[in-house]
Amino acid sequence: MSVPSDQRSLFLRLPDELIHEIFKLCHVSDHFNLALTCRRLAAGGNATLERHRAAYREYGVVTDWKYLTIPSVLQKVITDPYVAWNVRTIEIFGTRYSWEQWGDFMSEVPSTVRVFPSPDPEDILSSTFGDGQTYHQFQWCEAFEKPHWSDLSDEDWGDSMNYAIWGTTRREQYEESIIGQHLSTYIDLLLEHGHFGCEDYQIERLSYPLRSGNDGILKALLITLCPRLNVLKTAKSNDETGNNCDWELMEWLSQIITMSWRRDSWAPGLRSIREVSIGIPTGLWFEDRNLFGVHKPRHFRSLMLLPGLKSVYFGNMNLQTVADWGSEEQPPPLAALTGCSTVENVFLDQFVDRYDMQDQQYTAESVMEFLLIPKKLKTLTVRGGLKLQLSNPANNQALYVLMLHLSKSLEHAIEYNCRLRPSESTWGWFGRTQPIRRLYSETNKVTINAVNVMTLGFPQLATCKEEIDEWKGTRYLYHRAHQILPNVEVILVQKTYRDDEMMDSEVMEKLERLLYLLVENTARSGGKLKAIFIQQQPNPNKGNTIADFDYSKLINLGRERDIDIHVKENKNVPFYQYDFPTPPIMSSLQETGTEDGMRVFDPFMGCRATS
Repeated sequence: MSVPSDQRSLFLRLPDELIHEIFKLCHVSDHFNLALTCRRLAAGGNATLERHRAAYREYGVVTDWKYLTIPSVLQKVITDPYVAWNVRTIEIFGTRYSWEQWGDFMSEVPSTVRVFPSPDPEDILSSTFGDGQTYHQFQWCEAFEKPHWSDLSDEDWGDSMNYAIWGTTRREQYEESIIGQHLSTYIDLLLEHGHFGCEDYQIERLSYPLRSGNDGILKALLITLCPRLNVLKTAKSNDETGNNCDWELMEWLSQIITMSWRRDSWAPGLRSIREVSIGIPTGLWFEDRNLFGVHKPRHFRSLMLLPGLKSVYFGNMNLQTVADWGSEEQPPPLAALTGCSTVENVFLDQFVDRYDMQDQQYTAESVMEFLLIPKKLKTLTVRGGLKLQLSNPANNQALYVLMLHLSKSLEHAIEYNCRLRPSESTWGWFGRTQPIRRLYSETNKVTINAVNVMTLGFPQLATCKEEIDEWKGTRYLYHRAHQILPNVEVILVQKTYRDDEMMDSEVMEKLERLLYLLVENTARSGGKLKAIFIQQQPNPNKGNTIADFDYSKLINLGRERDIDIHVKENKNVPFYQYDFPTPPIMSSLQETGTEDGMRVFDPFMGCRATS
């Protein structure tokens, strides 16, 4: 029977208590949609919605900084679907491998930790040390607070015997309450979602680290159980002093992901992850500064297999080519994973793709194989990559094939402070041949090598500064400038000479001349260029001040054509704002100091710097 239009429907006249019961009977995933049906349902279900809001406020971002957070949240995720549903971000600072390490991370350097000055500036290793210009020698145990019940002085803190005592005491204090009473539940969930075998040795393999105080396996389990987990971040820190690599979080997670991929059966958390950042630099004193990579190559390969992953950031990435052991828990080699990943955005920070040791396999092609894993890569950002002496004649062919493949989908290609070969800057990659230039017709952000952009007329792009005098005439340069990619919106003109060299005024004049022609051509040909950023060279002999150069002609033309010219000499307000890919940060770290307000993002270095 129809209801008269002047009467409320019977459903809308239900009391709040009954509507609340309806919400309780629905799955947590339906609560929001139910509330959007009408205002009456939203009002009647407010108690349920408030429970969601409270869970999100408390558990939206979960971090392991405090030692009891992960086991506490894990228990709530298992028992409370509201908590599980509202965990969106997990941030990991490091693994606690045993009970003696069950303390909060320490933000201040303990007095027992030895602090050393930076390495010799001539050494390539010096580039891996940040603004602090110091590094610390310490045991991993010293990264954690000592027990509150300890009456030891700081001088006694470094004694390994004390750590053993703390480990025994903490085990007695926490093992039963945190692990023992929940052990069977954890094992069952790991067998179900981690696809570990049910054999006795597999169960013992999981039980032993749990009872030993390893929280890496707890974190891996938590990650698998959160159905709305969107972001996973880990800091650039690990234990270099022990033999605990098999108990590290990424080792557990890599195995679980690989086994899930092989069975095409994914835990809720693994299915929902969209963004993964591994090895984020935090500036913390216990941060890892290992040049050869924090994690094993298989960790990165396995992460690329996540079914819904869209963006990855890999810091200190080790892409060393290793033999495939054939284990079911090991992901396939790079070459076997081409086109297997849903990843669209890749940020490689300080990657390592070659070893000088003779017993290591040459790995220049490993980076190329890695970039072929995504089906449709849209943005590629590289910062400070270490690509050393790529002398293998097969590299050019491999590089060519890689670029042909990526050109079908790539929209942004940016290098920050990238120590690639001077002849192989991004413009060296993308401008190497006419076929590649044509294929990259949709690219709208690109980094250009300052030397290469002035030698577009030469077959060999690796032209030295001294050879620039061999330029062709202005008419030829005009023709070459017209061939800059038609859809480019932002061009970063990056210096590629050594830091102890200076670009002389004659070269700068020719650079401005070519860029002037480029701006003119953009307006005439209907191009989309909006901005040119020019990296200017500080003079080490004059306090690292930037040498004055008159870019006024280029600046004035840019103002006429609504194109921003970003150089020190241009004091005009920019026409546009630009969204450059930035490295991730750990949101749980509080911002310190007011100095950041005076720092701006440097699109050449890929970090914030004083303007």
